[in-house]
Amino acid sequence: MRALVLGATGFIGSHVVRALLDRGHAVTALVRAGSPGMWRLAPLRDAIQVLPFPGPETGSLPKADLCFNLASHGVDGRSSAPESLGEGNLGIALRLMEDCVRCGVRRFIHAGSGFEYGNTGLPLDEGAPLRPASPYGMAKAAATEGVLRQAERLGLDAIVLRPFSAFGPMEGCH
Repeated sequence: MRALVLGATGFIGSHVVRALLDRGHAVTALVRAGSPGMWRLAPLRDAIQVLPFPGPETGSLPKADLCFNLASHGVDGRSSAPESLGEGNLGIALRLMEDCVRCGVRRFIHAGSGFEYGNTGLPLDEGAPLRPASPYGMAKAAATEGVLRQAERLGLDAIVLRPFSAFGPMEGCH
């Protein structure tokens, strides 16, 4: 299988890349210029293809079977400007989905966030209503809804994951 991974230099993304490689899949990491997490991919550089995202032109992605959108903006709280949160979460996902259709992707896996649920103080399940309490949570909820509607429009199979409190090796800065 051929997989595209946006957010491959991030904590979760770098683990997804390794898991895909361990299963024998071909991986293309889509990386934004100046990504501070490139150190996480350094040991894998000979095993993966690394391409800039966004690319030089729309439709420049290689053929692939599935795409993981693990990119996110604003989780660390440094930027809560609505424009950057909207673009860095919703805008980039919608454009990526358009490019994915052109390169043959059939399944789009999108990383939402536990922040979409807000601070309920109650046990949650996947059917719990979204009540984001922060600008980041609001942006991620908007991105999730946008991804699901865009997938319907484009005929993509979309899966949304909402990780909570991820931690482990390669967390944080190098």
